[in-house]
Amino acid sequence: MKKRLLFICFIALIRMSIYCEEITSIQKSIKAVAKESVLNLAQNTPIAIINIKSVYDSNFEKYIIYFLESELSKTGKIKLISRNKIDVVLAEQKLGISGAVNDKSASKIGQLLGAKYILTGELIEGNKKILSMQILEVETASLAYSNMFEINPKELKGYKKANAAKEAERKETEKKEAEKKEAEKKEAERKEAEKKEIEKKETEKKKDLEKKINSAYKNDISFDWDPTNNWSWELGYNYVGEMPLGFTAGLGGFYTSWNFKLHSKQGYEDSYETFNADGYIDSYKSYTDMKRTSFDSVEWIVGYAINIVRTESFELLLPIGIGFNHSNEWRLYNETSKSYYYSTDNGAKWYAANDLEHKFIFEAGLQLAASNFFVSSTVRFNRPSFESNDNMYSNDSSSLNSSKISLTLGIGFVGWGTDWY
Repeated sequence: MKKRLLFICFIALIRMSIYCEEITSIQKSIKAVAKESVLNLAQNTPIAIINIKSVYDSNFEKYIIYFLESELSKTGKIKLISRNKIDVVLAEQKLGISGAVNDKSASKIGQLLGAKYILTGELIEGNKKILSMQILEVETASLAYSNMFEINPKELKGYKKANAAKEAERKETEKKEAEKKEAEKKEAERKEAEKKEIEKKETEKKKDLEKKINSAYKNDISFDWDPTNNWSWELGYNYVGEMPLGFTAGLGGFYTSWNFKLHSKQGYEDSYETFNADGYIDSYKSYTDMKRTSFDSVEWIVGYAINIVRTESFELLLPIGIGFNHSNEWRLYNETSKSYYYSTDNGAKWYAANDLEHKFIFEAGLQLAASNFFVSSTVRFNRPSFESNDNMYSNDSSSLNSSKISLTLGIGFVGWGTDWY
């Protein structure tokens, strides 16, 4: 085996010295490879053209590969492995058409492709442009054919220009990306400065409002008390714990507040089936409780805002209201369909309780109006206790049965009547 390798290398060196004396074209070189490489091969020998390495782009390397395939096919003596199959194997081995392939990896790739021989090549850049071609035997990883050709430099000028253009484009893209990042950084700094300025102004406004309120308490409080307020209408946002969606509206001192909680699916589908008060689902299927809950809920209040203090600058009121909370609990169950021979895991779904929970609620608090704005805060009693969507519960009883006290916050606009103060 060693003698055979030395002989092949000796012949390759002789051929290299002969061919490199004559400057040729890429097409002539490939035709020579196609003609010489198949001389000692059996009919229908499977060959795979793996890769051609060069400093140029992949289009140049594909051109050489496709031209090689065309010329080898014309010999009618070999069986070429399809390009698609080769690309799949190269991708799995994390190699491209210009990737480095050694004897060990070449043998492995050839075995995966079912090829007896694999062909690789390289365009060497130096004082001379040398196209090197080798054919390796897959089983022994030995060199079956090798040749080198000196390529006319003029033929490669077009590819050099294309490469230079791509390199310039890459640098220009990097420059634009850097400029974009710098612009984004400056914009972020500007927004941060703007945010701080707004916060500063808000703080100053708050202090100014506090001064006005203090002044009103000292000098402007009316002792001619009247429980009715001077508002013609109000409209604003209302927040209560675990139900961030909400609004409040009113006319002539009467108001209503609505809050909502949406069922969080967390990537799971809802089922049309329901579970009963004992946590069981009436179905022939088998269910496994995943110990996770979610809720949807509607909560409403109607009431009246009673005047406490009225001045030329502001009005302080006591909102008192009653209402209901209507809530539904969802639980996550894993569904399994069973038959006589096998069972099927249908995955996890949300199942709603078959009955809504209703709670009577009551609230009272304070509301302050100045200019055309109001802020309010109330305490609501007998609200349901929602568990967090991501927490497990330790028993089958619904957390909606428990009660808690929650703080509400409101902010909005008011319209005053004709008689102010």
